Amino acid sequence: MLERLDKLDGVTASSANHTGTMIRVSVSAAADREKLAAEARTVLSAGSKKPTRLDGEEFTKALRGEKWRDLGRIGELSAIEFRKLALDRVRKFAEEEKLGSDLTEKLVTLAGEEWDRLATGAKGMLTGPQYERLKAACESELEK
Repeated sequence: MLERLDKLDGVTASSANHTGTMIRVSVSAAADREKLAAEARTVLSAGSKKPTRLDGEEFTKALRGEKWRDLGRIGELSAIEFRKLALDRVRKFAEEEKLGSDLTEKLVTLAGEEWDRLATGAKGMLTGPQYERLKAACESELEK
């Protein structure tokens, strides 16, 4: 989605907040802001999404209070989400096996540490077509 927004004439950058629930679109000074807002709304309305424009204090609060990630850093959001999904599955397994709360927490902590270790070692390993295939698969999974 950010890639499509970045291609709009007059958009200088777009970014998403940590949860992916907010999109920030920056435009050039010479751009027709209302025209771009309408075009961005069209892009953001894909599927069943209903974009809402923030103004005034609500806009200022979101702008300052969120950590924004541009297209180059959006993979971080997928990594965060996949980590959460993995740990949720570990927790569910532990509960189904009736491991008890103490052992469950130890197992989830260990799984989180192992995930972080592997993720740190894997940073930058995928490039070109491999990265694009993984990115497409992640986007497809997140849309479900």
